[in-house]
Amino acid sequence: AACSTQITSPANGTQVVELLDKLFPRQLPEKVGRIDPNIIRNAKRHGETTKLLINAELREEIESSVPLAEKIYRDLKDTLLSVLNEISEWEPSVQIRLDEQFSYHYIIGATDLFWVSIGPPERNIQLRIKVKIVPRSNLLPLHQENRDFWRKHMSKDAICFTFALEGGVVQAHNTRYLEGKWVTIHRNGSIYLHPLDAAFGNYTNNDLGGSAKGPGIISSMNAVRDFAISLFTNKKYWEYIALGQN
Repeated sequence: AACSTQITSPANGTQVVELLDKLFPRQLPEKVGRIDPNIIRNAKRHGETTKLLINAELREEIESSVPLAEKIYRDLKDTLLSVLNEISEWEPSVQIRLDEQFSYHYIIGATDLFWVSIGPPERNIQLRIKVKIVPRSNLLPLHQENRDFWRKHMSKDAICFTFALEGGVVQAHNTRYLEGKWVTIHRNGSIYLHPLDAAFGNYTNNDLGGSAKGPGIISSMNAVRDFAISLFTNKKYWEYIALGQN
């Protein structure tokens, strides 16, 4: 398992020896009294072996999904940039707060990639793209509950990468209104949009914020564009911003 992918393979002879010592430790002397130290040693070895198998399977699933996920992220970002270009013709406060190349972590969690805002510094409309890995593979116990929370809303044909579109009116890092869409990707390249209760800041039982309902509906970048336009041109949002500080 450890040598099955370039990422997990030992990089040199020293790491090979360290791996062998970890997985195949020398047996300790026979037990003294009622305690057999080899019970503990073998249990630790079994845990390390299980972790290697889990991580190898997970990384294989992730790496096989990267090219398609990267393409979808470029399409999402290009779609939002086209909307911003239209808005910037009449609203000068458009600001790109974060613009990252496609990246992800092997730890199951959400990562901000693209973040924009429109409006005055103290109170503005913000929209961000977050990437999250929701795999089919077995996971370490720490991540299983979080994975199961999201996977139950995804098709069996969905790859492990998903994206959240979270937007709302933010005032001094506090949110007033929130809207969201959750994007899942099928192996044939099509995308599905799910309703998402967006969130900025701390989360409760997951790291995309709120909850999703159902498997979503097949969609397109046109629907993503429409969502962004509806967010940035929401009459209620602009009225609230124009009212200023309460």
